[in-house]
Amino acid sequence: MRLAPAFKYQMHGMKWPAIIYYIVIYALVLLFGAALVFVDGAEVHMTLGGMDGATIIFLFVVGLNSFKSTFHMLTVNGISRRTMFVSFVASAAALCAGMALIDSISSLIFRQFIDYRPLIAEFFADRYASVGAVLYGESFLWMFCGYLLSIMIGYFITTAFYRMNKPLKLIVSIGVPVFFLIVLPIIDAGVFSGTISRTVDMILAFCSGRSSGNPYVGMASDVVFAAIAGGLAYLLARRATVRQLSD
Repeated sequence: MRLAPAFKYQMHGMKWPAIIYYIVIYALVLLFGAALVFVDGAEVHMTLGGMDGATIIFLFVVGLNSFKSTFHMLTVNGISRRTMFVSFVASAAALCAGMALIDSISSLIFRQFIDYRPLIAEFFADRYASVGAVLYGESFLWMFCGYLLSIMIGYFITTAFYRMNKPLKLIVSIGVPVFFLIVLPIIDAGVFSGTISRTVDMILAFCSGRSSGNPYVGMASDVVFAAIAGGLAYLLARRATVRQLSD
């Protein structure tokens, strides 16, 4: 099982996008800070947040770009599909842990200069009415679990698309957004009087821990759904065949 070389290869592919991402993020934060310097009036109050939300989107995109080229490269070099998957999960977990740590430290630093609140403080405002060490410890765990779910969903989607033929890709790419963004809301409003949207909101509130006010419920849900997405991705990848990069 040639896990170490596969892990290093996948980590190398994830490392530089993450570095560029943080360069952009910190540049934006510096611009925000510079803008405050030129704001007149001592009564101005500005709040900054959502860095962890941006990281979730970034990791989703990383997951979307983590299968095809890597699968081709490692297959050519005799790496088994099982080793590819295990090395991806290991590298994804390492990346998510590293980014959760960076975002936690950044949050602590930002609060020294501006009113910065991570997403967990917005989602569970009552629990974190006073910011302290508990917030940053739980914030790291909460971000890590959410980050892991995001990258695994992206990985599952790109693996599923790799297994589809072109007509099916087109149908899914157009049909799924149209159904969930247009057709389902119309049916929900016209036939079910909003029952579907209320039910979905209740399920999401429970799974995220918002209904109970307990972030650990959300963390557990993230890990479970990440494992499901990873398991489905592995089932798809284990029978995948090498195709032309242009396919």
